[in-house]
Amino acid sequence: MIFIYNLIFVLLTVLFLPFILLGLIINKKWRMDLLERFCIYKNKIQFKNKNVIWFHAASVGEVQALIPVIKELKNIINGYDFVVTTTSINGKKKIKNDLSDTVLFFSLVPLDLFLFTNYFINKINPQMVVFIETELWPNLIFNIYNKKIPLLLINGRISDKSYPFYKIFSFLFGKLLDKFLLITVQSEKMAKRFMIVGKLNNQKIIVLPNTKFSLDEDLRSKYEITEKKNKKIIIAGSIREGEEELIIKSFNIIKEQSILIIAPRYLKRVKEIIKIALEYNLKYELWTNLNGCNKILEYELVILNTIGELTNFYSIGDIAIVGGGFLNYGGHNPIEPASFGLPVITGKNMYNFEDTMNKLVSGGGTVKLNNMDHNELQKILHKLIENDDIRISMGQKNKNVIENYKSSADTTALIIKEILIDKKIHKE
Repeated sequence: MIFIYNLIFVLLTVLFLPFILLGLIINKKWRMDLLERFCIYKNKIQFKNKNVIWFHAASVGEVQALIPVIKELKNIINGYDFVVTTTSINGKKKIKNDLSDTVLFFSLVPLDLFLFTNYFINKINPQMVVFIETELWPNLIFNIYNKKIPLLLINGRISDKSYPFYKIFSFLFGKLLDKFLLITVQSEKMAKRFMIVGKLNNQKIIVLPNTKFSLDEDLRSKYEITEKKNKKIIIAGSIREGEEELIIKSFNIIKEQSILIIAPRYLKRVKEIIKIALEYNLKYELWTNLNGCNKILEYELVILNTIGELTNFYSIGDIAIVGGGFLNYGGHNPIEPASFGLPVITGKNMYNFEDTMNKLVSGGGTVKLNNMDHNELQKILHKLIENDDIRISMGQKNKNVIENYKSSADTTALIIKEILIDKKIHKE
């Protein structure tokens, strides 16, 4: 199986090499840190005589889920250093911003070919490897397993959309999942999916809530509006292409009662949002042109044109709209606005956060729209703006859900610690 995978990987690389080279020439983002994929690093780190735990996360969301686990591990175990890899440039930026003072080393994950994965594993010589969600790279997994290094998968999930794919190729994914010593999954539903796809017994699977519920208190620095405001602030976060007009059109009807702060998922959409704002004659401004949060009160629409500040803006909001689910993008993380006690509105296509959404919706603080209808969205917004009791009650319900599950990162860290202790005892 691994031979066939490597053969296909090499053939596809050769086939698409001209396009890859072209992309590297014209796309600066592609060129950033490319050498790390081939285990060539700017900073030389000595791993000799280090006890390393290696964590791997796909991108920003998965890194966010790792942060509370790593912070708790640092509190409860001594003598270990942490290495974190990620698949994306933005994931690496997230590690740099939030974990650079906690981890020994971080980088992009090596290209999934034997030569590079083997070199990287030998270089850092980890005592344990922890993957998050569904990061299933065959060469990485087989190399780690063959070196008898304990391998864990945490926050395991298989979405409704991807489940048929995993079932069809269960002959491949089953062999990969079997290499994990332990898998923690986000719900009983996920446990059943992993058992079916991986042909696993339930002794290898533990059901634990998403570690994203364990929002790191240190990362929740709050912004403040010190002046008295007579309008409610709506925070529309991680809004995707095609969703901007739905939200702005819905807001336009209630703009006398509210202020909209819209944070696009990708900054390249800022120009398009400005264009839509002009079509609706909204008084708007870019966040970078304002001198502090109080200036927000002077505008109808503020466009958040920076990266990494959305969490802070949730802290000054009254209502949250979370994007990515009104169209078929899979949704974005609703935990941060919920943790600040905001009622949350999303679209129906939140399959990337299926278990989280089920908890928040059933808790009574989150509304999931079934249709991309501006009238429906406007009615919900108007109801929340007009009824303080309903808005505050829904926000508190969301906060209660987060509180109920926030110990998941601590529990995950304890599991990792126990496995490390067992390994040490076994060696002795």
